[in-house]
Amino acid sequence: MSFYNAWGFTDNPFSSVPLIADEHGNKLLIGRERELKDLIDRIENAPKIPTVEGGLGAGKTSLVNVATYRLTRDFLSGKAPDLYVACSELFQIGSVNEIPRLEDNFYFAVAQTLISLNEEKYKFQFASSAKEKINSWLNSPTFKGVQFGMSFWGNGGSVGGNESPNTSRGFDASGFRKAVRDWLMEIFALGGGIVCIIDNIELLQESSEARRAIETIRDTLLATTGTRWVLCGANGIMQGVLTSPRLSRRLHSPIVIDRLEDKYLNNVYESRMSVFAKFEGSGQLPLTATAFHILYDALNKNLGNLIAAADEFCQWANSCNKNPLNEKERDDTFYEWFYNDVRQVYAAAKAACKPRALEVLDGIIGIGGSCSPSDFEEFGFKSQQVMRAHVKELEEIGLLESVVDEKDQRRKSIQVTSKGFRAYYQRCQLGVSRSLAQVRAAISADSDLA
Repeated sequence: MSFYNAWGFTDNPFSSVPLIADEHGNKLLIGRERELKDLIDRIENAPKIPTVEGGLGAGKTSLVNVATYRLTRDFLSGKAPDLYVACSELFQIGSVNEIPRLEDNFYFAVAQTLISLNEEKYKFQFASSAKEKINSWLNSPTFKGVQFGMSFWGNGGSVGGNESPNTSRGFDASGFRKAVRDWLMEIFALGGGIVCIIDNIELLQESSEARRAIETIRDTLLATTGTRWVLCGANGIMQGVLTSPRLSRRLHSPIVIDRLEDKYLNNVYESRMSVFAKFEGSGQLPLTATAFHILYDALNKNLGNLIAAADEFCQWANSCNKNPLNEKERDDTFYEWFYNDVRQVYAAAKAACKPRALEVLDGIIGIGGSCSPSDFEEFGFKSQQVMRAHVKELEEIGLLESVVDEKDQRRKSIQVTSKGFRAYYQRCQLGVSRSLAQVRAAISADSDLA
């Protein structure tokens, strides 16, 4: 049993996985009504494909899942004529070479999603003699060796008796993909569809590689009748994808997920407490709303980092058998953990990094926590290569993370991590942090760098 259960919760209220397409996810997504409306409007208006862009941990996937849930809910309640339902799987592409695997995963996941439409919660019945056979195949590690003819599933085919591994190629040769496409066509010919997400497009590293990958599937997967795709990426990569003439007319401009406004933070905290409570008022955490705000500010107002850090603190409090009885004791417990945490992070960074690299960290945070390689002059460096050496030093100890995009040096591909913000917080506490102007002046005065 999780210690959160002992504290009066049904599950971990600070799970860092994306919100799912259900009523819990809907209640937990706070302060994004404008973005939700924009995304729902774009999902409903085919054929252009919606895109979502935001920093790591901004909540892009959660936004898409909750938007899809609201569309499903509107259909079930009779408010909307078309059914939209979230795909059972999230998709990613790490390289153009992975597209065949993406296609396999797509057809399997869509088939599973279609099968789920017969569940009671959808109040949606779709009769198909193939349903049970697809379901059985998808959920069994082996299947009887089937020799299919030109017809599908026994209509003219022959059946053998040997067990063989459950592989995609057997079904591909037998018309599995065609069966799924026909199924989609039958259900969604007049509108709606399975909402599929391609997430973390920044994994393709270069925006030119991302363009090539999306162009490759533009007229195949992305054009599949009965699906609505949403493309999500961080670090400005979606803007790079949109520069392709073959894609600019097919993709909507990105819905940008900015920092959550401070006024919503109490609602985030309270929603986590209420949604996961075993019953009203049952949940008791060592983390107060005040401490929640402190963490948010310390982590540069990144919601993903905040949720992960809140869970870290709760894990620590449990492991140390902390049982604060009132709000003051709870805050004292938090400060004990927090100040020790930032001290340790900074001590490790100081031991591993040269002072100049830590000043570069100060400068990047000074302009919002991200920058592009082409910003080197703003820091006082004479070239990208000189700045890159300091960035690499910070990357090696986890204070920065970046992707290389030689084709688009303007892309904000250098990001400060949660660990980097913690080190910076301690630098501020010690009075050794520097403003961007101070960093620029110091680097400009260094003849070896500028």
